[in-house]
Amino acid sequence: MIELYHPEDQAVIEDAVERATTEGEPYDKTVRILRPDGEVRWTRARGKPWYEDDEIVGVRGTFQDITDHKERERDLRMKSQALEESPVGITIADATQPDEPIIYANEGFSTLTGYSRERVLDNNCRFLQGEGTDDAKVAEIRSALNAERSIRTEILNYRVDGTPFWNKLTISPVTGKDAEDVTHYVGIQEDVTVKKRRDRLIEVLNRVLRHNLRNDINAIQGFARVIATRTDGETAQMAQRISEKAGELSALSER
Repeated sequence: MIELYHPEDQAVIEDAVERATTEGEPYDKTVRILRPDGEVRWTRARGKPWYEDDEIVGVRGTFQDITDHKERERDLRMKSQALEESPVGITIADATQPDEPIIYANEGFSTLTGYSRERVLDNNCRFLQGEGTDDAKVAEIRSALNAERSIRTEILNYRVDGTPFWNKLTISPVTGKDAEDVTHYVGIQEDVTVKKRRDRLIEVLNRVLRHNLRNDINAIQGFARVIATRTDGETAQMAQRISEKAGELSALSER
């Protein structure tokens, strides 16, 4: 039977069988078997000593194919690691409990907010709200949760030390096995403070540039009109064209 097992696991089984036959110690091992076609399968090998007249004469045992279980376990471990190592904050709230408390928060959430997991778990995410948080945004989020639908928005939140930050928040409902009742909400939090500040500065700069541009265009248009009225012939015609083009540019700058 030893040759059925993967070469790297044969020593594990040999040692387990040796202990069972000499010390009466049962075993329960997760090991691999190597099929004749080269396929590797995970098995749960269990054995216990076989007694006759109070003497150990062998080992009786079973092995069970657990390959599918191991693959699911590996997939779950990979997903859990991905959640934990994600650079953005990720939380899971229990929708079946009153006030929808957080039951999971990754390291990214603690890094983003400064709150330890101990202070986060079993609490509602509203502890991130503060004086400058927009009540309309809070109502929008609450409305989405009540309607059991996803929402993506940006809201002003506060870190544990009181520092405000703009939170790009996405909340998605998770349904149970019947695909009807919402059992959890997954929240993704991303700090977009720098982007919001940059967008605001660009908006202000755009307004200033538009204002200055309109002033310059209006000045050009005024000078062109003066030239058109004080000259004649080709010069007056060119001045009139400049005035008309300046008017078109001024209209474009208003858009």
